[in-house]
Amino acid sequence: MLEQDFRALNSRIDSLIQKVQALSAENQSLKQNSGDTRQLQAQLQALSAENQQLKQANVDTRQLQAQLDALKVENQQLKQASGDTQQLKEKEAAWQAERNKLMAEKEELSRKNDHARARVEAIILRLKALESPET
Repeated sequence: MLEQDFRALNSRIDSLIQKVQALSAENQSLKQNSGDTRQLQAQLQALSAENQQLKQANVDTRQLQAQLDALKVENQQLKQASGDTQQLKEKEAAWQAERNKLMAEKEELSRKNDHARARVEAIILRLKALESPET
């Protein structure tokens, strides 16, 4: 009977050893999964940080787009102002040409006036000379 008990105990010990080995293998698997979980958590944190950077870059891009739009509007206004400036320069050139023409006419009229004045004065002098008795 001892032998039978001994065999039963051996069988029981073998069964327990198999269970220990199975539990050990399961424990090893869980440790591996735990390592994988940590690795996945680290990857998740890295992706989360990258996502945050992308969100910030998206905000920056929107701000740059708004600045670009504002610059486009300002550029259009400057082009319009440049066109207006060109028109004003052309008008100024036309006015300057007209002024030069009028100044030339004024000079001509002044010259003619001086000539007419000189002729009138000469006529007056001749008339005075005719009026005064000859001595």
